[in-house]
Amino acid sequence: MSEFPLQKDALDRGGQYSSTPYQNYLTAVGSRRKTALPGTKIVLDASTGKPVEIEIVATNGDGVQTTNENDLSVVAVVRFGKFDAEMGGDLSGYKTGSYEDIETGVAQKVGQLEVYKVHHHGSRYSSNDAWLSATKPIVGIVSTGVGNSHGHPTQECLERLHAANVKTYWTERGEGVSPEAGFDVVGGNIVIEVEPGAESFTVTHSGTATDRYPVWGASESVPATPVPTFAWSKKSKVYHYATCRYVSNISSANLVQASAPPEGKALHQGCPK
Repeated sequence: MSEFPLQKDALDRGGQYSSTPYQNYLTAVGSRRKTALPGTKIVLDASTGKPVEIEIVATNGDGVQTTNENDLSVVAVVRFGKFDAEMGGDLSGYKTGSYEDIETGVAQKVGQLEVYKVHHHGSRYSSNDAWLSATKPIVGIVSTGVGNSHGHPTQECLERLHAANVKTYWTERGEGVSPEAGFDVVGGNIVIEVEPGAESFTVTHSGTATDRYPVWGASESVPATPVPTFAWSKKSKVYHYATCRYVSNISSANLVQASAPPEGKALHQGCPK
């Protein structure tokens, strides 16, 4: 809050929670706290003729009885022209001893997407087949951290995303499954941009690399983004094939990926193709 002072409202699922971070949150937002309700819409730049609409499509389990905090996540969809992105927190997609399947019911309310912020950091209980079939995301953003104790992102989740042909961009290497060349990019800060009325959007990662994708239903042709074949550290004198096991040890801040090898660096001796 000190970096981004709250100007208007803080929307959450309502209710109470017993934890120090929750109490800190209450103190930080004060009287600006409001309960997010399905159907709530926040419209930005309404007077420009090209507004950005943020819609709350589900909260508190979407009618499914559950007390699990992950299941109760607020689900928001950002719409801008033909572009749609979804952020659903730690939403669950499988009924287990502690979780309920919330994703399947919510998917029809969300609809087709360009960008999906992968639920629950790529947990094995997120991103079920019904969700991916209904939303058809082109790009998935995996927010994960080095040192997390949950093993995120997981093999189960990544396999479902890959089977649905979702290209994923990770904020960090994480402590789960290794990224797969051609599907996964560890890119640090991931920036999604789309111009007003555009039929494509860009993903900027790894500091300077930019990939472009068409929105669903685009009439214009967008060249395919090259599959990263090589990877290296900004601080190293060697580069690797993207499948080399040493790539997973490179921090996202220093990682560079490209379809062509860099100039002035030598190939890692014994690097597997």
